[in-house]
Amino acid sequence: KGIIIVTLDDDMVYSSENIRANWTKLIVALAIMAGAHEQSLNKARRIGEAWENKRANAATKLLTKMCPDWLRPTETGWEIIEEKASGVRRAFELCAEGYGKSSIAKLLNQEQIPALSDAGWHPNTVQKLLSSRTVIGEFQAYTGRHSNRVPAGDPVPNYYPRIVDEDLWLRSQRPKKSGGGKGFKEMVNVFRGLLRCPICNGAITTYSSTRQGVS
Repeated sequence: KGIIIVTLDDDMVYSSENIRANWTKLIVALAIMAGAHEQSLNKARRIGEAWENKRANAATKLLTKMCPDWLRPTETGWEIIEEKASGVRRAFELCAEGYGKSSIAKLLNQEQIPALSDAGWHPNTVQKLLSSRTVIGEFQAYTGRHSNRVPAGDPVPNYYPRIVDEDLWLRSQRPKKSGGGKGFKEMVNVFRGLLRCPICNGAITTYSSTRQGVS
């Protein structure tokens, strides 16, 4: 009964029986564990320091060869993949004209503009793209993973080639109505919460549709 621990590096077996018979084995095991933990901390510290040095020189040296889908790394920097960059610009132009993410994705697919991936243009892809400052050349390093991912240091301007000019970027960031964007109007229901069904006593709500000219 109880837990038996086996360490493969030194072929040691730890159980309540042999620990009671020779407790010094436990001291040896704890010393080995402490050494491994210290080694792991030192490794993490060295990696962190290396990334800090890279971030400090990000304005003149490439941090990593990872880059946005509209760029490819070269020996001297970055090369713009114009076929994909033109699609990015088109998305920002449509956004500046007042189109929402769903309408933009639909129009880009209808115009057969090459997408950033084989999956085509989707509203979520468009939303992520329009909120990215990478298109204006900015690089932001991060630490952590998933929900713990947070910015590390200040953004680095002009790290990537700019593919969207400042004026277009600013126009695309203006607040827009939720939903489909351009061509969709929000209907205000002045009777909200006041009308109820005489049969079931449930609240009466409105529904808007653009199919077959009905709204």
